[in-house]
Amino acid sequence: MLQMYAISLFSYLSLSFNSAFALRISELFGIVEILLLPMLYHATRHKTLAVMVICSMAFGTLALALFETKLIQQV
Repeated sequence: MLQMYAISLFSYLSLSFNSAFALRISELFGIVEILLLPMLYHATRHKTLAVMVICSMAFGTLALALFETKLIQQV
């Protein structure tokens, strides 16, 4: 699953010349994130650290989605 997630991130960067296609391919491979994030919580001893990492990834994903839909603008 980590390899699929890595392919998702790589495809988003490598296909950035066509943003619509890059986003769709990245989301196709990025679906494993739904399973990987809860597994991160159960795989670590430090539960607070896992929660902080998961929350920061969720905030980053939200910020990226808002930026892509132009709901927030660059300053």
